[in-house]
Amino acid sequence: MRDPARLEALLDRTSDFVLWVDRRGVVVEANAAASGLADVVDLLPEIAYTAAEARGTWTGDVQVLARNGRMLDASAVVVEVDGLFAVVLRDISDRKAQESLLRRMAERDSLTGLRNRHVLLSHLEQAVAGASRGRTGALLYIDLDHLKQVNDTGGHAAGDAYLTEFAAALENAVRAEDLVARVGGDEFAVLMRSVPPQGALEVAAGVSDRLSGMAVSASIGVAVIDGSSQPDDVVMQADEACYAAKAKGGNRVELYDAP
Repeated sequence: MRDPARLEALLDRTSDFVLWVDRRGVVVEANAAASGLADVVDLLPEIAYTAAEARGTWTGDVQVLARNGRMLDASAVVVEVDGLFAVVLRDISDRKAQESLLRRMAERDSLTGLRNRHVLLSHLEQAVAGASRGRTGALLYIDLDHLKQVNDTGGHAAGDAYLTEFAAALENAVRAEDLVARVGGDEFAVLMRSVPPQGALEVAAGVSDRLSGMAVSASIGVAVIDGSSQPDDVVMQADEACYAAKAKGGNRVELYDAP
């Protein structure tokens, strides 16, 4: 036979938030841990109640407000019993933060914080598909000129500091909707959607002008994304145009011209 006192003691010692809530969302009873939550009526989404009424139970992730003002991520289990809802919430904020960090590490360059090559290629595939439906875009491939001189003079720490500074300047020099990525040691790329070739060249020229006052200039190659080339080909074209800019002395913009 169950001992109500023993069960109540167990609920008060658990770190999970355990509550009884009515259909209006008002908390009727709660364990000791739940006293750390703010007094919020809309604790659960409407789907939690309707699903629990229909199936007897509902599970999902929610966000709840703690009394200290912190927003917590929580996994929720809701069970309907005689018109009331037993709710068990488990704080998973640390797990969510770790998952977010892992996603960022998988998508971002560790030094500059820019997107990495993998993310660039994924978005480039979408841009190529969109260009085949008339949404022309462009890929800018950027190679820093003479970064080795910075490394030789100030060491790799100085080079890393410059790369970080350059990345921030590059993001500020392009449109807010453009995707900026670091694709190699001193190589960067900018993916632009819904832009005509002339518009892409103007942005590239603006990037070059914006960076002209920095310690190292940049060679920029531009490849048009019109749906006629596969993503790998677009990268190759932008890279070839960048190489042509560097071969002409650097600090210039070149548009890929198919042979």
